[in-house]
Amino acid sequence: MLASFKLTFRPSSLRASTFVLYTTTRSQSFFYKRSKPLASRIMSSSSNNKFAVQNLFNVQDWVVVISGGGTGIGLMIAQAFANNGARVYILGRREDALCRAVEAHGGDKLVHPSGKIVPLPCDITSKESIENFIRQLAAHERHVDVLVNNAGISQGTSAVEKGDESPEALSRELWEEKSEDWGHVYKTNVMG
Repeated sequence: MLASFKLTFRPSSLRASTFVLYTTTRSQSFFYKRSKPLASRIMSSSSNNKFAVQNLFNVQDWVVVISGGGTGIGLMIAQAFANNGARVYILGRREDALCRAVEAHGGDKLVHPSGKIVPLPCDITSKESIENFIRQLAAHERHVDVLVNNAGISQGTSAVEKGDESPEALSRELWEEKSEDWGHVYKTNVMG
């Protein structure tokens, strides 16, 4: 069903970080969000209020999707958005890690009353898993304001510092790597 994804940056939007994600299948194209161009918004208001810092960086009621949002930098990004009023959907392969993140940092622990962190298991290397995620998200949201592609993995135990000893030492170290590990890292970090 899912043929391909297209991610488009809409620089004419007031929200400079607004992204549009849609699929080539008609039933999945719910992500498109229309907005007036920035110029018409500025010219239509004589008030400078929208440029006040509390409004300029306001993310209240934004919908944010973060792959790899259950741990590390992805979780910190999720916390920043949710504590400022955004509904944040965190994606990851390990449902237990996602649930622990929500338990530790979501719910009544959030500073902003309308902020939310919602766990959605998703393996970004699997088209079926991505389709399932889209169906789950479409049941609750009509658009996405920000998409953060944060998921990534690291495999292998090479000590690249061996290059400080000599090129030969680094070569021996890297030669021990499994090509399957490199392929899995590439599939997740680049293609995912």
